[in-house]
Amino acid sequence: MPTKRKYDTGKVDKTWFEERLKERGISLCELGRRLAVDVWSIYHTFSGKREMRLIEAEYIAEILNVSLIEVIRHAGIRVAEFHVPLAGHIDGEGVVHLTAKSSEPPVGETVAPADFSLEGLALLCIAESGPLTPLNGWVFFTGRPATRIGSDLLGRLVIAKPTKASLRLCRLARESSMTYAVAPALGGHPLCVGKVDWAAPVRWIRP
Repeated sequence: MPTKRKYDTGKVDKTWFEERLKERGISLCELGRRLAVDVWSIYHTFSGKREMRLIEAEYIAEILNVSLIEVIRHAGIRVAEFHVPLAGHIDGEGVVHLTAKSSEPPVGETVAPADFSLEGLALLCIAESGPLTPLNGWVFFTGRPATRIGSDLLGRLVIAKPTKASLRLCRLARESSMTYAVAPALGGHPLCVGKVDWAAPVRWIRP
């Protein structure tokens, strides 16, 4: 099911973007290079003559080290409705089942937070039994998956893919420079210790 987004484009706060770029010592040319667009596209975007795409807003937020909500607001984009497909579900034990990689029918779609990344995952918890039963029916939204497990992904809820185990909702703890302890989402002894292929932080949980 395709993503649908309704929005209005208001006045772009060009001064705000110029000040944030100046603070970080980044020129329009450099910003364009990082976004893989020409400098005139950047100029027209900040002048309100070109619509800023959401994926561009995400990268600009990262480059400026500000929230996506701030970029969206100063870019004049007012998100009124943001529907995304559910990528799959989390069972009662915390194992993630991605619809695209199974024979199961699509779970459906949900309304996402305004600053949800299009590269993130929206997962419905379907837990009729197991530790996650209290969260049955809740939706988990993640940030962009990362193959480099930084300190910001340790000790918090993440969706992670251990190299030799199933994709799951869990918490990671570093064991060595290359291995991690994968613990249950709600606490308990590690389920396994080993390498992790990728992980995505859980940024929002909604009933």
